[in-house]
Amino acid sequence: MAKQKSISAWWTNRIQKYYSQVRKFVDRDAFYLTDKRCQEEQLEAFRKLGWDFESALTYLNETLSKLGKPPFQVAWDSQHWLVFAALAKTVTPPRRIVEIGTFDGEFTAILAKLFPNAEIITIDLPDDDPQVARTYHRGDPVVFQQFLECRMKNLTAPNICHIQKNGFHLPALGIHDVDLIWLDGDHSFPALAWDFCNAYHLLRDGGTVVCDDVYRFPLNDTSPRAHSRIVIDYLEAAHFFKVDYLLKRVARVHSADPWHRKYLGVLRK
Repeated sequence: MAKQKSISAWWTNRIQKYYSQVRKFVDRDAFYLTDKRCQEEQLEAFRKLGWDFESALTYLNETLSKLGKPPFQVAWDSQHWLVFAALAKTVTPPRRIVEIGTFDGEFTAILAKLFPNAEIITIDLPDDDPQVARTYHRGDPVVFQQFLECRMKNLTAPNICHIQKNGFHLPALGIHDVDLIWLDGDHSFPALAWDFCNAYHLLRDGGTVVCDDVYRFPLNDTSPRAHSRIVIDYLEAAHFFKVDYLLKRVARVHSADPWHRKYLGVLRK
């Protein structure tokens, strides 16, 4: 059975690569044929948002060094680390930040260090929620215990407040006047929709939401991959947010093909 799955996965990958090559000639979606082209696209997106890419990279690496982590790999690592470093270097950096989707707290710890004068409120499901056991192999007691220990270690900074609630209950928590929200919870309906709705109402005028893993050009709109883009398109059309996009990763292997390319959505209220 495992061998059959392996062969099926290999064959699916070959088919996708074949059609990706065909679409270079029959579609108008932008293909990024080199790593350099991906990097140019990202630098232009940073400039459009008024962010200094090099300054953000320097600050991020200084921060990672203080946390005992290796330097940021620009081509391969998720660019949201760099995006938040850029936001930390703005003229008026955020003072209240909400993270929806704590997971093991690694990025929460980075946020706390990037924004030492900000309140970091990180929200995730209670440990006994069935969704927890169904994801990231946390149904295994050994894996789950390791996860808990890792999270506890990452959430020790004094400016971190950890809340374990289903995002549906966010309005009842009394959080308001938020400057910046990192939206990295459930990426599909229905939870995705109420996370966006709640984020809008938590955010002050002029505040920013950064959303992870947006597929702007999925194979079809019925796929869960399309859910984030569907909601963002609605919010933009209704003039709730001004929307910009950046590549999630800038290596061509991740971002060449629009079908599989992930973006970070930057929504400004």
